[in-house]
Order: sequence, then structure tokens, then C-alpha cells
Amino acid sequence: MPRLRRTPHAASLFLATLALLLAGPALAQPDPNGILRSGPMLADVTQRGGTVWVQTDEAFSTVEVTFTADGMAPVVRAVEANEDGTASVEVFGLEPGTTYVYSVTVDSEDVTTAYPLEMKTQPLWQFRTDPPDLTVAIGSCYYDNDARYDRPDEWY
Repeated sequence: MPRLRRTPHAASLFLATLALLLAGPALAQPDPNGILRSGPMLADVTQRGGTVWVQTDEAFSTVEVTFTADGMAPVVRAVEANEDGTASVEVFGLEPGTTYVYSVTVDSEDVTTAYPLEMKTQPLWQFRTDPPDLTVAIGSCYYDNDARYDRPDEWY
């Protein structure tokens, strides 16, 4: 059996793994009342809008998302479900650089989550300031050894 080498980040990695394992039950159930299989998940957040994606276990007809922010009228968008139980609700006409709280309703039944539903639109920076910082993380080359099926000499 190969020896594990201790790295400077071993303690941090251990603590992060432990935190994920302890939080697993809370993360595994995004919707405690059991309406959703997956989501709600944000996508394509821009200066004036964004998209909320959801997936249910059972067939449904409509998903409604309501966005609210301090001192502004609520913005409500509804869509019909796809055959696979998914829906992408696109919302436009929001204000740049504003944090919105949103709620999701599936067939008139409110979805509750174990975490707050918030979306912050991008600030209006074009032709006014430098672009915002961008951080990108890229991973590759993961290989999980399984001694029963690995080649007999050296492991990857």
C-alpha cells in the first residue's frame, strides 16, 4: 500500500471534507417540503436579469418566481414545465447592482429551502469603471484507483 505524504494543506483539506460530511444532510435536501428534486439554481445573472432553474420529482404545470428588493415593486415571472420536470424561469427588467430576494412556487405551492434565496445583479460598470475582477477555477486529470481493475504494475 502506498504511503500518504503529508502536505501543508492536509489539515485544511481534512477540515473542509469533515464540514461537507457534516453538512451533507442539509445540502442533500434543498427543499425540505419535498417539492423539488434539484434547485433552485441561478444561471446567467446579468446586469438586468437572471435565470432560476428547478427540477421536480413529479409532473407539474407551472413554476412561478417572484423577485423583491427594498423599495421596489415585486417582479413575477411564470413558465410552464418541460416534460422532464425541469423549468428555467428567465427574469429581465431588474436594476443593476441590486440584491434581490426571490421565492419559488410550483403549482401554487411555495417551495421552502434550507438556505436563503438571493440574487445580486451585476453592477453597471460598462463605460463607467474598470470591469469587475474575474476568478476562474479549472480542474483536470482526476483518476480514482481501484486495485481490482488497475493495471498490475504501476498506478497512475
